[in-house]
Amino acid sequence: MKNPLYIYIFVRKDLPSKEQICVQTAHASMEAGIYFGKKTAEPYYFALLEVDDEEVLKGAMGRCDYNDVQYRAFVEPDLNYTFTAMATEPMTKEHGKIFKD
Repeated sequence: MKNPLYIYIFVRKDLPSKEQICVQTAHASMEAGIYFGKKTAEPYYFALLEVDDEEVLKGAMGRCDYNDVQYRAFVEPDLNYTFTAMATEPMTKEHGKIFKD
């Protein structure tokens, strides 16, 4: 495989429990899968990134917006409708460098 595609998944590490972090990761992943679908026979890989809180997560969304990267963010009703996780469209690892730093 020459140029594998990655879905970058961001999840807040300030959520109430490790179980909640896992659930929110699954929600964002599922939303991305439904929205973006499968466009190639090649497998997608995942890069899981923890962020400190909702503000940092919103910063990652802003970075996506700035770089024309589509994403799906998940809002959890049980946590006062706050953003808890997001997942990007499939992209190359090279393109994913926009998230470094």
